[in-house]
Amino acid sequence: MHKYITVPYIPLLGAKELPILPRIVGGEDAIPGEFPYQVSIQKQGLFGRSHMCGGSVLNEHHVLTAAHCLKGSNTNSLYVVMGEYDLGKNSGDEQVIVAGELVIHEHYDAATYTNDVGIIRVVPSITFNDKVMAVDLPAEMGLVEAGTECITTGWGATEEGGSSSDILKKVSLGERVVWGCGRVV
Repeated sequence: MHKYITVPYIPLLGAKELPILPRIVGGEDAIPGEFPYQVSIQKQGLFGRSHMCGGSVLNEHHVLTAAHCLKGSNTNSLYVVMGEYDLGKNSGDEQVIVAGELVIHEHYDAATYTNDVGIIRVVPSITFNDKVMAVDLPAEMGLVEAGTECITTGWGATEEGGSSSDILKKVSLGERVVWGCGRVV
């Protein structure tokens, strides 16, 4: 079980006055399989699929992501890729599933990013293995234990204004007090 939180949008549930944080850049390469719940949400284009957002596997049929990633998207061109590590090559560990239903938080506000939470339902089921697992969310609503290390992961920019990484990155945000989400689905 991981002793840190890696789902950065959970603290925004119901938030009204939170400041918008700057983008997180940098970090170090994750180890393949280190974050088995991390997914790449990809959009189909003329020249194949390309990464557009990250997300977390909640269970066999649901992936948590940001509402702004789903706004304006349709399920015909959206794919969820589990077991992804290097966007530039296929390792054989990836599971690619076409997105099914897209659910955006009913009170999502694009101007303030309040309630920036979305869920993707996938069919067929996600197959769990050592490279693909569900994220371990807190069992109850409330504060996560003080001193918990907060880590965020993704394929973001490696430096301010730089290009995105093909390799999954991780960066520690230090110790924070964050709100748990409880039961999401």
